[in-house]
Amino acid sequence: MTATREALRELERFKQNYPKSKHMKDVDVLYRQARDRLSDHEYQVGVFHFRNRLYMGALARFVKVMDEDPGYTRKDAL
Repeated sequence: MTATREALRELERFKQNYPKSKHMKDVDVLYRQARDRLSDHEYQVGVFHFRNRLYMGALARFVKVMDEDPGYTRKDAL
């Protein structure tokens, strides 16, 4: 498990255990940053595939980003 995925898991656990915490806004910001980091990676792999004319691989990565992270901050790039 990557450090980013582990951080997401811990942030989700915090949100479940402390839903009324005064730190929830900070947790939400950290969660979004971590999700964006994972989605950025998928996007960059998709761009690599696209540039190398591996269009099905690129499409698969871009669709994965949209399916798994509808709140992706930079989804306009897709």
